[in-house]
Amino acid sequence: MEHGLARDVESVSGKWRKMSKTINTFNGYYNQIYTCPPSGSNEEDILNLAMAKWDSQNSTPFPHLRAWNVLKKEPKWKAVPNEVATAKRTKTSESGSYSAGGSTARCQIDINDDPEDDEDVLPVHESERPTGRDKAKKEAAG
Repeated sequence: MEHGLARDVESVSGKWRKMSKTINTFNGYYNQIYTCPPSGSNEEDILNLAMAKWDSQNSTPFPHLRAWNVLKKEPKWKAVPNEVATAKRTKTSESGSYSAGGSTARCQIDINDDPEDDEDVLPVHESERPTGRDKAKKEAAG
């Protein structure tokens, strides 16, 4: 959190065990609203809705907002967009025609193309998830 003296893992782990359950619960509320937000809402509105849901489910306010703001950018806590919500179609003109819907980044494949002609095509690499706790322990043990 960039303040105070640096602490070792043992001094932080006890605090983290207490924080992680509440942070994960709040993050679930936030991601649920983030993946299917109300029309016209922005990041601040989504956060306020998540805080309101937390307040309705708990008797105390969410205590770890600063820590959650740091964690929400990490792969474990990032919201995964809802495929159904992103595939909505919209009217594009007064005639009533609809857009194709979904992402415009979809792969367009022509079955008549020769694969040898595509010399500048680069392989696609997905980002790797960090190693899990159990797997890391197993690798360290033997």
